[in-house]
Amino acid sequence: MLLIEPILYFRYNGLKFAATATEVALYDQITSGDLKAKLGYATHQNLPLSMFLDIPQLGYPAYSGPATGIKDDATIIEQLGLGIVNFKEPVPDPVVTTYDYEYRTDTDVITAVRVYAGGEINPDDNAYVVILGKTYSKSFVIPAGESQLIWVKWHTPKEPQVVNIDVHATDGSAAKSTITCNVVKLGEITPPNPTGRDRNDSFKTVSAPSYPTKTTATWGEWHAYWVPHWVWVSDDDDDDGGYWEDQGWWEFEWYSYTAKLVPTMKITPDEKVPTAITRYSSFEMKSGYGYNIKVTASVSTSREYDVTPIQNVVTLFPEFGYKTYDRLLEATRTGYYSEWEFKQNKYSMTKQRVHFTPIWYPDGNYKTYMISFDSWTPDGQLVAQDTFDFEIEGNAYDDWVIVPQKIE
Repeated sequence: MLLIEPILYFRYNGLKFAATATEVALYDQITSGDLKAKLGYATHQNLPLSMFLDIPQLGYPAYSGPATGIKDDATIIEQLGLGIVNFKEPVPDPVVTTYDYEYRTDTDVITAVRVYAGGEINPDDNAYVVILGKTYSKSFVIPAGESQLIWVKWHTPKEPQVVNIDVHATDGSAAKSTITCNVVKLGEITPPNPTGRDRNDSFKTVSAPSYPTKTTATWGEWHAYWVPHWVWVSDDDDDDGGYWEDQGWWEFEWYSYTAKLVPTMKITPDEKVPTAITRYSSFEMKSGYGYNIKVTASVSTSREYDVTPIQNVVTLFPEFGYKTYDRLLEATRTGYYSEWEFKQNKYSMTKQRVHFTPIWYPDGNYKTYMISFDSWTPDGQLVAQDTFDFEIEGNAYDDWVIVPQKIE
């Protein structure tokens, strides 16, 4: 690589100058902007815009702004007035590529950025990435030409909002200095109260949905260790003098981490159902009764403190075409092996953790859909889905018995 800086020759306040764009901007700060006021078109437009990078290299960022107009000193110092001739395909050096996220409110999350290194970044460089201002920072090392994710764990606000996360890499510049996160509230759309007079003569069954899932994640980070290489350095002034000098080097090793989500779902007839029949791993019951659900979500990882457990589970139902209404399950056991059940149903007289099937649901297969999510890793969010089906045969009216009353 050959670094080039254009030079402007000019006269200012009776003195002759030869200066690069960076030198001009630094000197203008000393003059409190007087240089730009008098010679701005030459010093702050023609000179800095005569050469700039279209890809980041050697720690300098790319410039994507307008190629006309007088520029401020800070922009010139950071981005303008230089060029690089590459004698082979250029490698970005260090550039942070950011990812935008959508999070839920009041949730533990992981935010990650990728850092690229053209030249070697070793412990002597003391390089680090600052995320969310001064709140989170993480040091890193990367061998030449490689990259890695840099991540932090934080907790989202309790109210929906857009959160702009500042990102700054001390060794190099960020391709995107802000990560925009949309923090949304996950609210349950509770199904209406089912009654014995409900009808749905136009109902047609639909297939259970299939949303994108991610049940495994892989990421890692570089570690550096010093390889000593002692060399005797003789003293030119003394044939017998000299000293040993460690002229060693840094070696790098990649540490790989993984996470895996395994969900299971089990549905059972509610204990108040008098006529349910167990059939192998499933069961049969009449419509109009309720059923219970138990979801287990196991998150196994080699890097537990950089992974969050499952924090939300949602169920959808065939009577609503797997849309319109849903139920947010409640965690009855938290952690990396969590358990989830229906919340207490406000329409249940005995406050059961139950979902009622509609009295009109036709005989045949009834399939409940579940999706578990908000397990965050540096490699993104773990999401899994599952279904459980049972058979509907008859309805709750079939269990009613009418007998004559004995009159004394």
